[in-house]
Amino acid sequence: MSLNTQCRTAGWALLLLLVFSGPVQAASGRAFHTLVIVNTNSADSVELGEYYAAAHGIPPHHICPVGLATNLVSVSSNQFQSLLLTPITNHIAAEGLSGQIDFIVLSGAFPTRVENVEGVSASLFYGFQDAPAYDEGGIGCSLPDYTSNAYYRAERAFRSAESWNNTNGFIAFHLLASNLATAKLVVDRGAAAQSTFPPASFNLHIYGSSGRGVREVRFANARFSFTALPGLPGTCLLGTYLQPLSGSTNAMGYHDGYANIPAACRTNNLWVPGAYADHMTSSGGMIAMFTNSTSQSTVLDWIGIGATASYGTVAEPCNYIEKFPDPLMAFWYARGFTIGEAYAMAVEAPYQGLMAGDPLAAPFAAPPLITVTSPAPFQIATASVPVQVAAVARTNGAPPEAMDLYLDRRFHTNLAALGPTPGNQAFVAVNHLTNTYTVSTNDSLFDVVSGLADAVNDHPSSVVTAHARGDRLELIYNAMDHDGDNLPVSAGTALGSAAALTLGTGLAATNLHPSTYPARKQFFLFAHTNGASSSFANAGDSITLVITLTNGVAVTNIHVATAGQIITNLLEKIALTVNSNTMLQTPEGVRFTYLAKGIENVRNDITLLARANGPVGTGIQVDFTVSAVTTNYGLVTNTSFSAFLDDNPDDVRPRANLLFHVTPSNGILHASAPLDTTLLDDGLHTLDIIARDGSAVAAASRLTLPIAVANTSLVLNVSAAVGTGSPPAGLHFHPPGAALTNSISVPAPDGGTQLVCTGWTMMGNQPLSGSGTNFTMTLTNHAELTWSWTTNYWLDTEAAPHGTVNVADSWQPAGVSTQITALPDEYYAFAQWSGDSASTNNPLDLLLDAPKTVQANFTALLATNATPQWWLAQHGWTNDFDTAALDDPDTDGFATWQEYLADTDPTNSSSFYPRLEAAILPGSLWLSIDPTSTGRQYHLDSATNLLDSPDWSNLTNAPGTGSAWTSGVAPSGTGTYYFRSRVTLP
Repeated sequence: MSLNTQCRTAGWALLLLLVFSGPVQAASGRAFHTLVIVNTNSADSVELGEYYAAAHGIPPHHICPVGLATNLVSVSSNQFQSLLLTPITNHIAAEGLSGQIDFIVLSGAFPTRVENVEGVSASLFYGFQDAPAYDEGGIGCSLPDYTSNAYYRAERAFRSAESWNNTNGFIAFHLLASNLATAKLVVDRGAAAQSTFPPASFNLHIYGSSGRGVREVRFANARFSFTALPGLPGTCLLGTYLQPLSGSTNAMGYHDGYANIPAACRTNNLWVPGAYADHMTSSGGMIAMFTNSTSQSTVLDWIGIGATASYGTVAEPCNYIEKFPDPLMAFWYARGFTIGEAYAMAVEAPYQGLMAGDPLAAPFAAPPLITVTSPAPFQIATASVPVQVAAVARTNGAPPEAMDLYLDRRFHTNLAALGPTPGNQAFVAVNHLTNTYTVSTNDSLFDVVSGLADAVNDHPSSVVTAHARGDRLELIYNAMDHDGDNLPVSAGTALGSAAALTLGTGLAATNLHPSTYPARKQFFLFAHTNGASSSFANAGDSITLVITLTNGVAVTNIHVATAGQIITNLLEKIALTVNSNTMLQTPEGVRFTYLAKGIENVRNDITLLARANGPVGTGIQVDFTVSAVTTNYGLVTNTSFSAFLDDNPDDVRPRANLLFHVTPSNGILHASAPLDTTLLDDGLHTLDIIARDGSAVAAASRLTLPIAVANTSLVLNVSAAVGTGSPPAGLHFHPPGAALTNSISVPAPDGGTQLVCTGWTMMGNQPLSGSGTNFTMTLTNHAELTWSWTTNYWLDTEAAPHGTVNVADSWQPAGVSTQITALPDEYYAFAQWSGDSASTNNPLDLLLDAPKTVQANFTALLATNATPQWWLAQHGWTNDFDTAALDDPDTDGFATWQEYLADTDPTNSSSFYPRLEAAILPGSLWLSIDPTSTGRQYHLDSATNLLDSPDWSNLTNAPGTGSAWTSGVAPSGTGTYYFRSRVTLP
């Protein structure tokens, strides 16, 4: 190894040692499957991309630099290929990442459209579709069949290598916001969300626009999916009818339809990390230079409000439901899929879409827990080192199915991979009828669930239809009645003819959950003028509506149009007639709804709902006949139909969900592989173990472990809790026999804490110990140098007046108790400690666990009547203080203790308490005492009678000042008043 290489290795080793302190289960488990694209012509793009990579633990070689003009909003299809896609695929190939990248994050300044029609993120996902723009060639709205997304509702982890949509595309998200600071907040939210399982609500709202509210027909399926899988985190809520979300404290998901986000939705909700939000409108993805290029709200608004991810279209999509996210994405997100996968599975035709935010956010992922037996963190590795690891399920997750080893952030080898074992069996029982599927050779988990669904559906006595949804078996009752409500359901796996059982079940319903949704039928009404679309009926056009209830009662309504009557007026009349009919207001009846805020927001349709929830409403027959007096003007007749309320048959029948997974036979996935370190340069290297669970989610965890390879070098491992060492703390690689000088600097005391180096110890090499801060050595073996430190804390001892302490201010050893004695002056006693101790113990044993300050406080010794001994001593008494306090040595009629109270001389009969003097001024009476003494409180009292137990009342009082005290008094009325002064101690 050259000297330059050694220097680079040592520098890298130091950097890693600052990051790692041992095995770390952190960073995203999908980081090694993510490529970050930065625009080198934008400093913000590069900064944001590096920030994103650091937040998720994405390696530097997963950052792909490209150089595009920063003012591009749209690119041609050729530019998309040459300026973006080709540099990405070239980078992947050059860095040996082929087949590994599943997610792409476009950082900041990149175009969002291709040919002003399709989304860049969508084109990276499944190719440029070359679909027509709105009204291109006069065709109006269009949805080409070839724009269909094969990953739609796949309900399995995305792998680009599986060639979804016959491409090796990527789930691509545009990481953007109105400014760099907000974009970094998006990164922070995504990273903070990982596996947090917060209280969460997924909110489905109809705000009032009929054209933008078409996703409402899918709300029931999304909510029913939650109900039919008990134990799934989060709650899927149907918002208040025609109201936006407001007052939520845990918004994780939000769908609605309107042009602009309402004010209440912007300000009155708390969006938890990982939250997504989108609204169905034409231009939710139309942005340019990080600003909205439309009068409508866009993904930028949702990002600014607090969302981690959003979706919008970059060109006029019309209101095809296939072009917007399916509300079922809430279910997948709650299962643990990333938000990138949830959005990618949710849009059936995403070619016009812009996916924005952080695709790796996964707040409900429960990846396996990893443990490492070998090697140990920072183990010095030579020759071949065994890598021995194990993984187990989290308490709320699926068992592990596979583990991979990455060396220095690059894929090294697969450590373990499980699948269903041929001969194992999966079974499901519904109402005591059991159907079983036996695993065949090369069956995947998805094959097993699909085979089990076939077994259920092929059984002639089965009362349910089974649908394979990835690893989920969805059961829906066949009959349109309530007999299926709460039928018992169970699922399980069995060893079968295999030697080991590697199939298991996860969350599962225990019964068919009854539906809480009504049967429905959507009605359409159109008009034309000579083949062109119109809104006006012709005079005499008629609509006949016959509703036949399940009890055989038929209600007929006929509406004949007047000339020029508009479609919505006719629809309104139909609705009002039906909704006011008493025969249709019974529980067995029906009602019309606009699913819009008033008839003014209706276009061509209204919906008929059964009044009762569940399957019974599907027995209501509807005959809708449109008749026109001419064929070239007025109402169009091709919307006539005769049918039952059967638009949503799966939503009204009982259903259950059951999850299956792959699992190690004992629940623990063990793996072992040799690591040949002779192929590696000496220095610090990093092992990353990735474990994936055995469900369709494939939630991945990551454990990072540093090792020190030293096949030709010797390693000096320096440990120093504090101080600046030379060499610094960390691993240092040297040739054998290197002469080294080691030293440590001692930091200056800081904030009452003093760090003291007490020397050093050495393991593996001579010398073994020393007491200084500098020494030399010859490195002959791998060695560990540890600088030893002790901590002192500053002790500040104070004494209040009338005493001292026996310990001066000083540094004292941490963790040791120091004994401090308070020494009172003569005639005084110790009272208590204050400061960092309130003890009354003397001496005080003070534990120094931090810098401390204590003060000893003292109190005077008192004779009878609270007469201080020091005062008596001043006047000649040095013993028998109680007798002295009661004596009257100057025979003035006042005992010594009273003289103390009055602050007079007890040995001088001429020393007396000052007289109360009065002065009468116009309108007032002034009383004064002269002089007063400090340390005393003086009072003025009054009474109106000195006979018969006078009732003295206090007029005022004040502390003595050493000079006269004068106070004005105002008698309450005429009469005789007596005044006195008295003194007390404060």
